Amino acid sequence: MWTPPISDALETELSAALSRPGASRVIPPKPVALTNESKATGWLFGRLRLPDGTWLGLATIWRGTVFDGAELGWHPADDLRTLG
Repeated sequence: MWTPPISDALETELSAALSRPGASRVIPPKPVALTNESKATGWLFGRLRLPDGTWLGLATIWRGTVFDGAELGWHPADDLRTLG
């Protein structure tokens, strides 16, 4: 499966976000969609288990076109659906 290339800037952001205790990288990144927004898709790069047992996913999400750019952020696992 094709995975997106990771720029140096994205790698720096990923490394910083994944330095939290309980965080781990998803290898290879998985394509995802946000279940609570239409046409919001991206790539899952990491996961984090919180002390209360809930999971978060670290994903780049495009809310428009690829040309609009993506936002890297933590999302509740229930809001992410893997694609493909």
